Amino acid sequence: MRGFASISAFRNCDGVSGAGAPSRRNRLLSSYLMNMPKGAKEVRAMIVEDIHCLRDLGAHRQASDLDAVLECFMSRYPEAGVMTHRA
Repeated sequence: MRGFASISAFRNCDGVSGAGAPSRRNRLLSSYLMNMPKGAKEVRAMIVEDIHCLRDLGAHRQASDLDAVLECFMSRYPEAGVMTHRA
């Protein structure tokens, strides 16, 4: 499975890990990667929806963490950014 095999690839993404970066972002990213069998576009949609929900709740720090997770996810899975409309 591509998602599980790619967890280590995210360790070098800016804002998700590295010196002093919060480990909660790594845990968040790992939890989203478990959904990779559904496809990269679906995982991206899940992250975006969660960001919107957190902002609506006023949880700006948590939304910021997910913004960093999304940025890293998109750097690894750019095909997730191509949205297609369902008929």
